[in-house]
Amino acid sequence: MDRVFPSKFDWLFGDAAPRTGTFTGYLDSQQVWADVHFFERTVSDITVCAQQPPSSEWMFTVSVKGQPQTLGNSRGTGAATAPLYFAMSERYFVIASSPRVVSALKSSLGLFDPTC
Repeated sequence: MDRVFPSKFDWLFGDAAPRTGTFTGYLDSQQVWADVHFFERTVSDITVCAQQPPSSEWMFTVSVKGQPQTLGNSRGTGAATAPLYFAMSERYFVIASSPRVVSALKSSLGLFDPTC
């Protein structure tokens, strides 16, 4: 890890996850990042669905109890130019730039893949 900065998704879980951060670093000389949300209370029924529409930008939607989490009138939670990888537990929610980051965090933090 070489840098930590505020998450642009700090609003995602409201007061259930008041501490968030984006952690960057290098894995085999490739820069990677993980956006981590630290839950202070249980958030149940989280789903994450991602798709690549014809515009070629990856869209993802995080929902809590069937309610999509969005800012304003956006179509989803966020978008990216490359696929994103997600994992979670009762204590953490992670969005990462690499499946290897998620794999490493899964074993150390007890994370699992959210359903869509």
